[in-house]
Formats: sequence, structure tokens, C-alpha cells
Amino acid sequence: MTEAELAQHQALAAAQQQQIAVQAANAQPGATSQLCIQTGDGSDGQEANIPAEVVQADLPSPGGTRRVVLLLQDGTFMMTEMHDDEFKALNIAA
Repeated sequence: MTEAELAQHQALAAAQQQQIAVQAANAQPGATSQLCIQTGDGSDGQEANIPAEVVQADLPSPGGTRRVVLLLQDGTFMMTEMHDDEFKALNIAA
């Protein structure tokens, strides 16, 4: 990756994070849902639960997954994909 491509990628990532922050700040009360993210699979004994809040959830893809943006306890955002059944288990409206 060239320096120009890297700079473009970093600028795009920063713009996306800023957009997510604005959306989170403008979210109506009750539009988010608190949950805990389990890290690790337990096989190595390195497992933890991290509190997070759902700030954005896309519609499910044809494959049954949806992109979900989480606000972590330290103020950073994380994007992940969830299977539709996992998302439904959270019991939040999206």
C-alpha cells in the first residue's frame, strides 16, 4: 500500500468514526441497548466480558448477518457482524 493509499484509508476511517459518533450523539433515548461482549473462546483461559452499547445495526444481509456498531466502555467504537439469530437474542428493535 502506498503512502497516498494509506492516508486515504486513514482519512476514510476517521470520517466513518466521526459519522458514527454523531449518530450516537443524536440517538434518541432507548435507541441503544447495553450488552456484554465475550472475548476469547475460553480454550486458553484468556476470557473476559466487555460492556458495550449497540449504537447502529444494519438490516440483515441475504446471508443472515448484519453489521453492528458498538460503543465500548472506553469510548471507542467497534464494528462487528452478528448472525440474525444472535442479534434477535439481544431483544432490541432495529
